[in-house]
Amino acid sequence: MEKVTFNSSFFSEFSLLSDSYFKLFASCIPVKGLKRGAIFDLQRGKIHFVPNVLLELLEEYSDKRLFEEYTKQKDILVKYFNYLYDNDLIFCTDEPHNFPNILTTKYPTPNLLDFLSIVVDTLDSFKLDIMQDIDELGIRELILIQNNLNVDNIIQILKLCKNSKITSIIIITPYSEQIQNKILINIIEKNLRVLEWIFYDTKITKDIHPKFSFRKGCLKDILCKRIKSINDFVINTSAYIEAINYNLYFYKRGYIDDNGQVKHSLDDPFFYGNIQEKKLPKIISTERFQELWKVTKAHIKECRNCEFRPVCPDNRIPKKTGESEYEHITTCQYNPHTNAWKNEGV
Repeated sequence: MEKVTFNSSFFSEFSLLSDSYFKLFASCIPVKGLKRGAIFDLQRGKIHFVPNVLLELLEEYSDKRLFEEYTKQKDILVKYFNYLYDNDLIFCTDEPHNFPNILTTKYPTPNLLDFLSIVVDTLDSFKLDIMQDIDELGIRELILIQNNLNVDNIIQILKLCKNSKITSIIIITPYSEQIQNKILINIIEKNLRVLEWIFYDTKITKDIHPKFSFRKGCLKDILCKRIKSINDFVINTSAYIEAINYNLYFYKRGYIDDNGQVKHSLDDPFFYGNIQEKKLPKIISTERFQELWKVTKAHIKECRNCEFRPVCPDNRIPKKTGESEYEHITTCQYNPHTNAWKNEGV
């Protein structure tokens, strides 16, 4: 087989093979929606919109029989297959069996949580205990939240995490002009795992430090940010595999308020336990807490036919309506019936 040249058309390459087959690259995932389909290039993080009928043809055919049976539609097929080929979504081969599809099995990992958000307005002993057990929990990303800026608390927690296996830390606090920028910059520079320090309730937009972010909205606007555009989707292989097996947002994610109450997120109306009374591993290991972990888009009425379902980290909490059926009580910003966003054109 000759080397693929991106300047050549699909059919010039296709005709060179004795046994002509075409396949989507394993990292290019086809998904049918209500009104249109999409191909997610997980390797490049891109989305290509295509008609559902094209995805149906790709499912049914993999060789020249397609063009023999649809001779009247050959012109449009040439157009679409050249598009797929030129965008490096499809390739030609005479050995299709050597190119299996991506495996979507999600193998269990020993960590109890991937993400933990914790409010640290106060530093009681039960919160310090969590920091001491951070490696036992297996947390990869820690989000420190404050309703009132207390730099001493932040510094103390960062010291406790110094020798932990946490890979990233996000700090979210209100902005205060009383704190000198050089103090905060010094904290950032000494703690390289702090990826971002978000200040909310501020109109400041100037560039003070690459890791400082200033937001006009309140804390809830940050922690409960909804999917508002195509840029909010997570397009990569690990996220796709997780979304097939679990909920892309809630899986192995926990939130602890300032009183020690454990929830899934800030706007979760339910409490699943309190770390003052019970150890966090016991709380998050319960079937009740892990229920949302298993709610994939296939279980949610409004989401199961949306073309964005395998890349959407929607953080709205779905309501259970049946044994394995759920629905959202609020409307999504995207409408799969019209392929339009609510804020489009605003």
